[in-house]
Amino acid sequence: MASTKKAKVTIVTVVFNGGDRLENTIESIVRQTYANKEYIIVDGGSTDGTLDVIKKYDDDIDKWISEKDAGLYDAMNKGIDLATGDWVIFMNCDDWFCNDTVIKKVFASVEEGADFICGDVIYRMEDGREFYDKCRPLDEMWKRISFSHQSLFSKTSIARKKKFDLRYDIVADYNFYYG
Repeated sequence: MASTKKAKVTIVTVVFNGGDRLENTIESIVRQTYANKEYIIVDGGSTDGTLDVIKKYDDDIDKWISEKDAGLYDAMNKGIDLATGDWVIFMNCDDWFCNDTVIKKVFASVEEGADFICGDVIYRMEDGREFYDKCRPLDEMWKRISFSHQSLFSKTSIARKKKFDLRYDIVADYNFYYG
């Protein structure tokens, strides 16, 4: 456990024309109390003011790029390429951590040798309703993906080897984790 306590965690946010929703995501990440973190934003060439929001938080963001990409999974792969942390998590535009100590709590209890760490998610709908989605057992993943990307920490070394397969428009994440 000692080697994971000081693990560097890279948080990647992927965004395209999400300027009206991005600030909550950034603030959620900036407020995390875990000290050894890196924050990367991969923007797909937004034209709606997203870059103004990113620049507002420039001092809190370790790296950011803004360029056209081939979609969500291509942008996520760019984030993996930029990551220097031991672990990577995708907290994309309109996602956020439920409290300021999530990363600190996760990495206080990581088992030695773990490659993935998954947790639960709360989905908040525009009308205010919330749905709690519990991480399901990994041996049931063949039925349906067991977790959401915003609740999964992956070893960066594994993410670099696998990458998201751009041939899949909507199931590249399932293929990445299960395939």
